[in-house]
Amino acid sequence: MKDKITTEGYVISGKGIATKVNTSASRTAFWLLPGETVSKKQAPGLARYRKKVHQLRRSAIKQGHLVDVGSHYLVTTTIVFDSVSDVSGFVLGSSRSGDVARKGARALVGKNLVPRAL
Repeated sequence: MKDKITTEGYVISGKGIATKVNTSASRTAFWLLPGETVSKKQAPGLARYRKKVHQLRRSAIKQGHLVDVGSHYLVTTTIVFDSVSDVSGFVLGSSRSGDVARKGARALVGKNLVPRAL
C-alpha cells in the first residue's frame, strides 16, 4: 500500500467503546492500531449484509488479532481497511451505510464517527 498512516483520523464510538482509527492523507486507507477496542456484540444481520466484514471479524479472532478482554475485544496487530464503512462495521459489529463514508467528515459527526486529529 502506497499510503502512509497519518495522525489524523476518526473516533468510532458506540456500544460502550470509543476507538481511534488513523487514516492516510488521501483518505483511502484506514488503520486500527494495536491497543484499540472492538465491540464483542455483533448484529445478526452483519453476516448477511456485510459478509466481508463479518468474515474479517471471525478471522481476526481466530488468528489472535482480536483478543477477548471481557466486555470487548482488544486489537493486537495493525489491521488495514479500505473504507470507513468497513472499519466502522468491524469495530461496532453492525452494518454502516456506504452513504456515511461518501459524504465526508462533516456528515460523519453524529453517526458514530467523529473526525478529529488523533
